Amino acid sequence: MNVDFGTGGPYEGAGAAADSGTFWNAATSTSGSFLIASDGTTPTEVGFSTTANWFGTRTSGGAIDLFTDYHGNWGVGSWDLTVTGLDDSALYDLYLYASDDATGDGSVSQGATFTVDGQSGRADSTNRSTFVEGENYVLFQNVSASGGQIVINVADPEGVYLTNGFQVVRVPEPASMMLLAMAVGGLLFWRRR
Repeated sequence: MNVDFGTGGPYEGAGAAADSGTFWNAATSTSGSFLIASDGTTPTEVGFSTTANWFGTRTSGGAIDLFTDYHGNWGVGSWDLTVTGLDDSALYDLYLYASDDATGDGSVSQGATFTVDGQSGRADSTNRSTFVEGENYVLFQNVSASGGQIVINVADPEGVYLTNGFQVVRVPEPASMMLLAMAVGGLLFWRRR
């Protein structure tokens, strides 16, 4: 499930997640619910809410349109992004996107430090042409939900906390992967006979 923040229209294309879907939900308000999966057709229970209230668009986002628009706060301390409607018994990978220099003049750092369950990562590169972990996105792997939600704190030491979007990918259960491997193995064995 993919979300593109900002007023410039939704991004259409692949993100950093190993997901074949290219549909992104457009987020132009501080909350959304029953978001559409990345395949563009499947409704989900997933939603989000945020304590930030500023949305904008850059004049030039670069080669990846996801970085053209943004959401955040300016000089108001950190803010929270809460992803809701999740299964507490599942694990999730979170891809959180942010890039630097929304003004285009290099005068202010405008990336973000993301914190999930006490772990932090920063994205603040001016690279907007390829997805590079640690530059324009941060990946948190195998995150569990509590009460159906995951809370992400967004901060920046410069006082400009902007994020471009996020992806939530459910991690396949080990038992499901084992069952799939056994089925493939059985088919191969059957085919050889």
